Amino acid sequence: MQDDFDPVLTRIRDADPASRLSVDDATLTRLLADSKRPRPARHRKLILGIGLIGVLAVGAAAPAAADVLRAFLAQTGTFGNAIHSEEDNSEWSDLLAPDARKYIASIYPDDLPVPPGTDVATFRLLVADKIIAAAHATSQQEGGVGIQQQRTGLQRSFEQTAYGEWIRTWLVADKAGDVATRDAAAAALQDACSWPAFVATDGGGVIAQMQTFADAAGDVDRDGVQAAAQYNLVDGAGGWDGIDRNWWITEHTP
Repeated sequence: MQDDFDPVLTRIRDADPASRLSVDDATLTRLLADSKRPRPARHRKLILGIGLIGVLAVGAAAPAAADVLRAFLAQTGTFGNAIHSEEDNSEWSDLLAPDARKYIASIYPDDLPVPPGTDVATFRLLVADKIIAAAHATSQQEGGVGIQQQRTGLQRSFEQTAYGEWIRTWLVADKAGDVATRDAAAAALQDACSWPAFVATDGGGVIAQMQTFADAAGDVDRDGVQAAAQYNLVDGAGGWDGIDRNWWITEHTP
């Protein structure tokens, strides 16, 4: 789909070594306590994702190459070092920069499947707005500190949001007896287990848990998909029904 972001996106991909990463799929960490990994740090960088804000203290990241093209102010020109503390070697992004919304929208994964009827342009801006809103809220809570997140983490937020909407799509279709849409959603949940940013950021066990949810969808196990909605904070119309299904998660944890 051609739009205003395409020329800029091409320039970024050509210049950014992080764009050549071979990555796959993993879900966001669900609890703030689980995502806190204090390390000796020169400054703080906050890692954000849809549904939660995690805090990670890091040291100095690897410097950017001198010839890296930066098309947005949100691009810091600083790259992570997975050997030390960061997720991978993708670029850190300034989420409080004036053009952060456009930058985040520009790195939307073009091959990310979303449910039928979803307007991709609106979807990617909605996710960008959620990330930025969370960044501003966190900055205020932390006394006005700067907020940064790595490119791979931002792309994970797109994947996480799409994943949640496929769970919702399955639940709505199953309730309505729409077998074709339900089966398409089940296939998408299976495919999600190999989405690049999910796999790249899997700290251990996340993809395995996603696989149990995908299997439940394929087996038409509504309790299992409701457990997926609960686990992934899929609230609102057509999402989690509010019934605790931790028992299902416990029974099916690999």
